[in-house]
Amino acid sequence: MLPTANPVLLWTSTRVIMRIFGALVIFLAFSFFTAACYAAYQAPKWSGQPRLAAIRFLIFRFRPNVWYFGLVLLARGPLLSMPGVIATNMPSLQLTLMHMILLGSLCLQLWFLPWKSPILNLVDGLSVSLLVMLLASSLGYADSSGEDASRVLATFGTVISSLMVVILGGMVLLGLCALVYRSALGSSKELRIMNLGKVPKEQDVFQSLLDVATFLKEDGQGKEATFIKDLGNLSVYDVGIITRAINILADDLNMVVSQNGSIRKSSSRRIATGQRSVRSASSFNSASEKVPEKAEDAGPRAADAADSAHELKNEATLSADV
Repeated sequence: MLPTANPVLLWTSTRVIMRIFGALVIFLAFSFFTAACYAAYQAPKWSGQPRLAAIRFLIFRFRPNVWYFGLVLLARGPLLSMPGVIATNMPSLQLTLMHMILLGSLCLQLWFLPWKSPILNLVDGLSVSLLVMLLASSLGYADSSGEDASRVLATFGTVISSLMVVILGGMVLLGLCALVYRSALGSSKELRIMNLGKVPKEQDVFQSLLDVATFLKEDGQGKEATFIKDLGNLSVYDVGIITRAINILADDLNMVVSQNGSIRKSSSRRIATGQRSVRSASSFNSASEKVPEKAEDAGPRAADAADSAHELKNEATLSADV
C-alpha cells in the first residue's frame, strides 16, 4: 500500500513555491521598470544616437518634451492588477484602489497631454474617464440601497459600457484609416481628424517667423523697454509657451546662439532632432571687426567702378561720332 502525502505539508510547500515564484516575478518587473526609468532619464542625452532606437517602444508615441510618459503606462498596468492580489476578499477595497490609480493616471494625462496625435489625447482622456465612472457605479453595489438603486446603477453601467464600445469602434476605424493614409504620427501631414483641426503650413509658419524677426530688427529699435513691459503683462502660460517655442527652434533648427544669451542652454529637457551651438566671444568680435573694414573698402571700390563706367561711356560716345 502506497503512503499517502500529508495534505498540510503539500499545501505548505505549494504556498512556498508560489511565494518564491511571485517574488521572482516582482523582482523581474521591478528590474525592468528601473532599467526603463534609467533609459528615459538618459534619452535626451541620446538624441541623434543609434541607442535611442533601443527604447523606441518607450518614447516614440509621445511628444518630445513628454517622452517619459511611457513610464506612467508601464506602471499603471501592474498597479491595476495589484489590488486583486492584495485585497483578495475585499471587493470594495479593490474598486477603491483601482479608482484611485485611474484618477491619478487621468490627472497626469490631462496635465501633460503626452500623445503626439491630438485625437489620441482626446480618446485616452475619454476612455479613462469612462472607466472611472464605471468603477464609481460599481462601488454603489457595496451599499444595499434597494432594488431601485441597483436598477439605476445597472442602467448607468450599461450606458457607460456602450460609450466605451463606441469609442473602441471609432479607434478601430481611425486605425484602418491610418493604415491606408500613412503619415508620421502627430505630423502636419496627418488627417485633419487626427489633429483635431487644420494645421498651418510650414511655409506660413516660416513666413510668420520672418515677419517677427523683421519687426524686432527694424521696427523695434529703441522699443526694448516697451517690449519687456508687454512681455511682463503676459500670463505665465503664455510666457511658458513662448519659451518652449524658442527652445524648440533653437534645437531643431540648429541655431547658433550668443554666449551671453538666455537660450545658450535649454530650459527644458526634450528629445530633439538637432542641437543648438553657442557662438564664442572671439568669433563674434572678429565678425564685428570685419564689418567696418568691408564698409571702408566699399568706398574706394565704388569710386573705381564709377570711373571705369565713365571711361566706357566716353569711349562709346567717341566711337559713335567717328
